[in-house]
Amino acid sequence: MRALDLSPGYTRILLRHIRIVINAARKEGLTDYYPFTDFTLPEEQSKPKEYLSVDEVSKLEKLVHKLSGKPQAAVLYFLLGCYAGLRVSDWRTFNAKTAVKDGWIRTVAHKNKT
Repeated sequence: MRALDLSPGYTRILLRHIRIVINAARKEGLTDYYPFTDFTLPEEQSKPKEYLSVDEVSKLEKLVHKLSGKPQAAVLYFLLGCYAGLRVSDWRTFNAKTAVKDGWIRTVAHKNKT
């Protein structure tokens, strides 16, 4: 992986996946080899999160009526995500008939099960 000059974040993800596969193989008794005994994963280096200002969200609200098709749908889902706190992965399985009750969105987020 070092020879490929991958980013530290991507390297960490790949190593984490390799560790999962090795742990599963050890659990099933396929191997007793564990290369992570003397090796720790690189520290996660997350970038600071960027947020839209209230003014930027207002501009999107005004823009949505001028759009149509997929761009309009993308902006609508983005704004709904801003207001409802749902992630893109949650919108993929969102069903308004089962999730909206008494004017409130009631659903379980996939990522953190809340």
